[in-house]
Amino acid sequence: MKMNIDLSLKTESIVIILVLLALTACTSNQKAAVEYGVTSVNINGQELYFKRARRGLDYDLLILSPNKDHCAIENPEADYRFEGFTPNAIYYKVEGNSLQLYSQTQLLKPEKVHDKVKVLHFHMSPSDAAEMSERYKDKGLALLKVDVDQSLTCKR
Repeated sequence: MKMNIDLSLKTESIVIILVLLALTACTSNQKAAVEYGVTSVNINGQELYFKRARRGLDYDLLILSPNKDHCAIENPEADYRFEGFTPNAIYYKVEGNSLQLYSQTQLLKPEKVHDKVKVLHFHMSPSDAAEMSERYKDKGLALLKVDVDQSLTCKR
């Protein structure tokens, strides 16, 4: 009897795992709608745009671009790309013709760097990020927020 119960529990567990895998495959990000957000920052008369594209639970892209068009996401020639998942806090400060960025996220530079604006990125350790979350205003920094705007769509 004990052997039948053990086999029955193992079989039940396998069935549950297979059902969960099937559900995950059906709700893949391939079919999820993309949501967009755009926030601009003016650096000495030059507008740059933080553009966000989010799809599902595990895709959240953040780009810094001279192009305002939210559908033109990720141009490797002109756009800076934050590596990793966007919800990590990003702090910034405009000083003269430079944009200073502070984050735990790596920043990938474009193939052609902008002449008019100098983008400086300071990578923070987890302990630095914890301290920054409490003291960023004292340092003259702002917390970047690029909220999803449901009115932004793209025809693809």
